[in-house]
Parts: sequence; C-alpha cells; structure tokens
Amino acid sequence: MFRIILALDILDGKVVHAVRGERHKYAPIDRISHICHSSDPVEVVNRLRPMEVYVADLNRLMNKGDNFDVAVRIAPLSCAMLDLGCKNRDDISLGLQIAEKVVLGTETASLDMLKAAPERTCVSIDIKHGRVLSSDPALRISPAALIRELNDLHFDEVIILDLDRVGTGLGPDTALLGDIIEHSDHPVLLGGGVGALRDLEILKELGAKGAIVATAIHNNSIPLDMIRGKEA
Repeated sequence: MFRIILALDILDGKVVHAVRGERHKYAPIDRISHICHSSDPVEVVNRLRPMEVYVADLNRLMNKGDNFDVAVRIAPLSCAMLDLGCKNRDDISLGLQIAEKVVLGTETASLDMLKAAPERTCVSIDIKHGRVLSSDPALRISPAALIRELNDLHFDEVIILDLDRVGTGLGPDTALLGDIIEHSDHPVLLGGGVGALRDLEILKELGAKGAIVATAIHNNSIPLDMIRGKEA
C-alpha cells in the first residue's frame, strides 16, 4: 500500500506552514489552509483525521524548548512518527514513550546513533542543496552513498526529506530520488515537493512507498480522503 502521511510541523505549540526549511519564516497553518481555521495541533488533526502523521518538533530541532505536551496529545489521535531532534539514546527512548515511531534525522543524529537504531525507528536523510544535512562529518556524503551505507541496518524505513522543496509543490527531484530508491534496501518515503496527484503517481512509478505531505492537502491539490486511507 502506498502511504500518504500528513506532516505536522510544530513551532511554539502551533502547526506552521513549512517552506524550504526557512524556519524563521514559518507562519501558522491557518493563514494558508483552505480547510483549517485553527493552527492548534489537536484541532488540525481532528479536522483532517489522517491515518498517519509525521510530527516535527521544530523547537527541539532548533534548541529552543520543546513541544512534548503537543506530541502527547496528538499521539492517541493518529499513528504518529515523531522527529524530536534525537541526539542520543535517551531522546529515542523518550520519543518511543510518546509516539508509535521515532524519526532519527541526519540533521541532529550521528552515524553511530543510526547504527544502533532500535525497533520502531526510521531514518530521515535531510537534504539541502543536494547534500546530506548533518553535524556529523561521517554523514555529510552524497545521499546515494549514505543510502548504501545504511542498507545493513535494521530500522523500519528511510525518509528522504528534500528541504529545498518543502512547501513549494515543485514535485519530486526524480533523478535524486530514483538513484536513492534504486540503491536502498529499505522502503523509501519522500517529504518535500509533492504538490499534486501526478506527483504521487511519479513516486509510485519510481518505487517509493509513500509521501509526507502538508501544503498540497491544505490547498486542496490532493484530496483529503487520501490521508484518511481512501482512494481519490
């Protein structure tokens, strides 16, 4: 089954509209949404009723507090994967107490952390300007090279988070994604750039197993039923 997962970027307790990874510019989601009149995370989830959510704690990622209380309220409402900016095993344990699955993003995680990833985790390869975004030099290699490095590890799946395309609707970078999928032994999900139904078909043709979407849901480019597990 091809999965379509709703992205919830949480900043200062509100769902915000993520665009190109420029976090200082993110505005509350109700300012751009055609279907939500609130940016309260619980109200957004109750309104959209997604089967799965990808929750990014932007405060934690920027070392400016956290949104754990929000994540705790969201987790019972939808199958949640949580990116809380994991930097150590304690962070992973904390995340697994809150959500169904924890995201280990290259932005904050080290290669050693990824190698020790327990069950119920997935790895997000965060990409900026075509390169892996990371503070660990061991991870700052090409995305395709990193995907091969990760093939023997036992986490659940890989997220390719193309930060330059987040919130743009530009569609997937097919050359980059095709190369990654070809060399990955893990299921691959894409976050960033999905703007229309045709983009979902492209991802399926490339062999991706799902997409993480937000803007295309809020502007009605992708039918709401699709994040509820129904056909368009």
